[in-house]
Amino acid sequence: MRQEVMQVFNLTYEFKLKPTQNQIALFEQWLETHRRVYNHALAERKNWYKSRFCQVNACSLRNCYIIPADAPRPTFASQCKSLTAARKENEYLKRVNAQSLQQTLRRLEKAFVSMWEQNHGFPRFRKLGRMRSFSFPQLGVNPLANGFVKLPVIGAVKMRQSRDIPNGGTVKQARVVKRISGWYVMLTVQWNVSTPQPMPHGEAVGIDVGLTSFIATFNSLVVKRPRFFVDAVREACPLGTYASLNCCNSAFPENVLARIIGTKHKRKLLYCMSTLPTVVKTFIESCLIKSVTMREWYLLKI
Repeated sequence: MRQEVMQVFNLTYEFKLKPTQNQIALFEQWLETHRRVYNHALAERKNWYKSRFCQVNACSLRNCYIIPADAPRPTFASQCKSLTAARKENEYLKRVNAQSLQQTLRRLEKAFVSMWEQNHGFPRFRKLGRMRSFSFPQLGVNPLANGFVKLPVIGAVKMRQSRDIPNGGTVKQARVVKRISGWYVMLTVQWNVSTPQPMPHGEAVGIDVGLTSFIATFNSLVVKRPRFFVDAVREACPLGTYASLNCCNSAFPENVLARIIGTKHKRKLLYCMSTLPTVVKTFIESCLIKSVTMREWYLLKI
């Protein structure tokens, strides 16, 4: 019997929007609001970091960051709370969807995580016109209808639906993107898919890896060993290296063979190494050791 496992499957569809002039002006206003929120949150974090590098007994002549020593580091959660309090007093922030502004703060949080974990650079401030998208983490019920997409606060926006979305999916998120060719919406659709898990069947197969044949199975299936390197040597002969390659003890110029083979056949060697990781040593001994030394093989930097 087969066992079925429920899994979540997401696809992103991109469609071009056909907004009105009032909607375009609203999009531009929202992008500017998102840019200011992003820069304000980044400045708050940057000031906190710089305040921890100030000297205790002296202040800088250029700038001084007077922040209490027990002030916690600004995080996504704390800045979301500050944003909620600011929206109660600022009419400019009330015009924009609150969850959309929180997604901008989450984008800043991901930028700092990438800086810490992936050695990316310190996040930079966004100049005028550099913020080109804003997102909605959730939409209402049936946001797509008759060539329109219904966005929170903004309302129904006409779009060119160039392809149909399969039935059974739920539109979870939407991102409005500004490009040189116009405005686009990226819809993330989610399905709950049940994938069958096949039970083991058939019979076991015995595999033998050798030097004469690359793989030999118990049912007389024989796979010839790859000869990528030998073919590469043949192509290197017209370059004037044939005389040096004939004698295994000849003084071959250092890095010449690695450069010739690595530039033209590195993709083939990478494919063979990645598809057969358990027999890499046998592959090197059977195919490469006769034509290139181990030192030159390591120079390929694969």
